[in-house]
Amino acid sequence: VGFSYSGDNRTGDAQVSSTDEATNHLINFLSNFYVTWPALKASPIYITGESYAGKYIPVLAHKLIYDTPIANITLAGIAIGNGWTDP
Repeated sequence: VGFSYSGDNRTGDAQVSSTDEATNHLINFLSNFYVTWPALKASPIYITGESYAGKYIPVLAHKLIYDTPIANITLAGIAIGNGWTDP
């Protein structure tokens, strides 16, 4: 978090600038992860983090459940330690 860049050249020209955009990158990562290791789709997934995760873990969980579900994965739970929640 805070050091994420997108684009082909990775020079920082396309820096990720929002929680929503960052979680879209995480969804893309998970989709590609399950393409590479499809047998792991059968395992439940837990999303965990601390500190700033109080901002992006709930958004990621919401997207996985409602907005951008990945077929045949089970979001079993989330855990946030010492989460930052104040906007």
